[in-house]
This record gives sequence, C-alpha cells and structure tokens, in this order.
Amino acid sequence: MKSKLINIIMLGVILSGCAAAKVSDVISDKARGKGDRRVFAVSSEQAWKISNHILRDWMLSGAIEEHKEAGYLLAGAGGAGSGLDSAQVFIGVWIEPMDKNSTRIIAVSRGRVTNSLSSYEFCVRFDQAVAIIKSGGLLPKTMPPWPSTPE
Repeated sequence: MKSKLINIIMLGVILSGCAAAKVSDVISDKARGKGDRRVFAVSSEQAWKISNHILRDWMLSGAIEEHKEAGYLLAGAGGAGSGLDSAQVFIGVWIEPMDKNSTRIIAVSRGRVTNSLSSYEFCVRFDQAVAIIKSGGLLPKTMPPWPSTPE
C-alpha cells in the first residue's frame, strides 16, 4: 500500500513537471492565434509605454524582456530566480500598429495564471490606462481599482 502511494505521488510530480509553462509556449500560442486581441486608439509608441507601465508597475514584479524591434514584450513572475528562465507564469504582449493613431494589442498568458496575471486582465488594465491618459491624467504607480461594470 505504501509503495502504491509513493508511485502515485511520484507520477503526480512527474506530470506536474511536464506541464510547466515555458516562455516559448506564450510565443507558440500567439502564433496559433490564441490570446486576447483588442485595438486601442493610441499610437504604437504610446502602447509600448502603457504596456511597460502595466507590466512593471501594476501587474508584475518579475522579469521583463523587451523586444521592441520585433514588437513584443515578454514578462514572467513567480519563480525562484529573477529571470524569465525561472518564472512560473508568463505573459507576452504584442504591439501591432494599425495606423498612426491606433494599435492592436495581443496579450497571451501561460502558466498558473491568476486573474491578476491573465491576458484578459492585461487588456482591461490597458483600456483603463488609455482612459486615464485620454482624460489628461498620469498613470498611477499602483494599480487602480478594478473598473466597475455599468448596471
């Protein structure tokens, strides 16, 4: 009985290790059309600054890799180390200019995603940031409350 229990535990450990997300999974998922896609009325340069602010100040304290020439950022959190290679949760944000004043944002998340690290939440927070900027405000250092839904 004891050896059967040990075998079950070991199988669980092996399977959980195989299912661990990698940063390459985020890139593959985006290539397969996964993720949240939205167009915002901001320039690509504004979108880049907003994305950086959301990831660095509002959502994560982990590592961020910027690939500006390729038009995307990769971020990770939840690992033992400080780099993306040790992260357990990943989010990729692609910034695609549509024209001079509109940009498509594609956010893809992978790993043990919580609501605060999901691609959906990133897009909601991006919309919130655009509204703050369009109203003449500056983005706060700390994440604002979740936007209320109209009743």
